[in-house]
Amino acid sequence: MVNATSGALLTCDVPTKEFLVWLNNQNKATKRAFIIKELDDTHLLVKEDMVEFVQEQVKAFNNKNVYTPPVPIE
Repeated sequence: MVNATSGALLTCDVPTKEFLVWLNNQNKATKRAFIIKELDDTHLLVKEDMVEFVQEQVKAFNNKNVYTPPVPIE
């Protein structure tokens, strides 16, 4: 018997995927795990209803880890 699960295909770079795997493992305790299957180094199958949550988390992760130079004082 075949089990079918619908999901959204997520393509990302390796560091972002590792962050998402870590985040998924943190959310397992709260039953908010979102990864259905790790397909390869740059692809994940995630639950469709969690796509917006994943996008928000990636955006926050990127904003936190991007250097913004200070504005020079004139």
